Amino acid sequence: MIDARWLQKSTWLEGAWCDDWVREIPDPYWEAMLRSALSDFATWIPTDRWEDYLASETGRRQISEQLFVRLSQASANFVPWLAEHRDLDGVSVLEIGCGAGSSTAALARAGARVTGIDISDGYLRLNRTRIDALGLSADLHLVPMDWLSSQAEAERHLAALQGGRTFEMVVCYALLEHLLPAERLALLGALRFWLQAVPDACLVIYETPNRLAPYDWHSTHTSFPDILPDELAQAYLAKRLAPDHPWRAKLDLMLTGPGREDWFRGGRGASFHEFDVAFGLENLAVVQDGYSLRCDYIRHFRPDAAYEAALAATLARLDPPVPRGFCRPTLDVVLQWRGPAAPAFAAAATGAETSATQADSARVFGAFYREGWWGSEESRSGRGSELATTTVFRAAFEAWLAKHTDVVSILDAPCGDFNWMDVMRWPHPVRYLGGEVVAELVDNLTLRHAGPDRAFRLLDIIADQAPQADLWLCRDAMIHFPFALGARVVANAVASGTRYFLSTTFPNAANDIDCPLGGYHKVNLALPPFGLGPPQTLLPDPAENNQTDRFIGVWQLQDPVRPPPES
Repeated sequence: MIDARWLQKSTWLEGAWCDDWVREIPDPYWEAMLRSALSDFATWIPTDRWEDYLASETGRRQISEQLFVRLSQASANFVPWLAEHRDLDGVSVLEIGCGAGSSTAALARAGARVTGIDISDGYLRLNRTRIDALGLSADLHLVPMDWLSSQAEAERHLAALQGGRTFEMVVCYALLEHLLPAERLALLGALRFWLQAVPDACLVIYETPNRLAPYDWHSTHTSFPDILPDELAQAYLAKRLAPDHPWRAKLDLMLTGPGREDWFRGGRGASFHEFDVAFGLENLAVVQDGYSLRCDYIRHFRPDAAYEAALAATLARLDPPVPRGFCRPTLDVVLQWRGPAAPAFAAAATGAETSATQADSARVFGAFYREGWWGSEESRSGRGSELATTTVFRAAFEAWLAKHTDVVSILDAPCGDFNWMDVMRWPHPVRYLGGEVVAELVDNLTLRHAGPDRAFRLLDIIADQAPQADLWLCRDAMIHFPFALGARVVANAVASGTRYFLSTTFPNAANDIDCPLGGYHKVNLALPPFGLGPPQTLLPDPAENNQTDRFIGVWQLQDPVRPPPES
């Protein structure tokens, strides 16, 4: 049983700050929210202890935050700050990590059409209770716990959510600090092509602690813990955490796998580094930041104007320069894309017929090559082309070639920067032709690697007729093409007279998630729209992420040439 006084808003609002409109919300909201908060939020409290919990200082503070405090903060601070950049009325918003719905309700009240996702069923029930009790509307979805296990998995879930719609804004309110580093990069990486391709789209990061701030106001309440190596941070916290800090009991476990995960789930700061890795800071415009007057409100953090000014001066001298919004104790930034466009995204995302010219492919992949976007210091073609990550495939490919002496001419397209191919041990002589769509790359390859039986040429495997060869190796191509364009490559291979076609394939993939030109998805070449059928054999190619479901499939498209019978 709950004492009737807890069901009245006067009990909660007496002497408390809240936004004016929240103070006017009728009593039925408070009762519905309290019951849902106890059942769906405070699940660690047995029902026979609810009264004691509500009477305690901790319980009253925690429930107050769920009932009205965070709703008031989102309404009085977050929404007006965001509205300085864009009128929210009618804007389609995806809120990632919508939780108990304080920000969801504030956005919906401002007229936004909100789709919210979260991994917690309990939080979503509380969110739904809030939305319904306020007479608002939002589309809420539960996503699996592991939906950020990889960028490809994140892209798959986001594409399924989007359907035929286009989100104009993605909101991450107090989210990034609770994700593991790999999850942060998976999420931001999955959002890159959406931000790049949707006109005027913006990514909103709000109330995420800055790891470069001099004081961790969010979790540990100590100085600079998040920029330290884990082992040193753990030792420092053992010395400096307050005696009654809830993390003190977990200190011995912080360096174990589960303990380190709990450490991040509790909240660890982010900084400009995640955004540079995922997007490239040179490709981002910060159109709103925490220095807006709308962000000038009291939080738990300790602003230090002199420190922030010195940090801003230092970061501005980096290459690329870091915007001032990444200098505040909390990251409050609205980001827009200002880098190269993604020309084929719109058609690919909607499943419409996609056309591509050589200029499209050269522009997209040329930009990736010049920017080093694939993120490898060893190879401009990316980590999947590094020597270490191709070791397994090289061994399998060399063994397969040793059994196929009829293969004396090879087309390698796309050949990338020739990094791993340069160390191939050929079991018998072959004539090698490398094909690439980026002219400056072809020129560089010709200058550095061409020889008597080795040549390079400009070739768009989507639009150009492929030259005939005994074998066409088409590694890591269709995973970056929309289905319509990947199917053209397969048709090109069949029409070229190539006898063996070897290409990246995921035998367990269902071909249900498309991607833009230059994006990423798993493809199964045995299924439509490729329709090659089962491969003759599968050569393992786990690449950089040790993907056990990834192979180079071998398809025999033509009968091997047989010598004439002896007379």
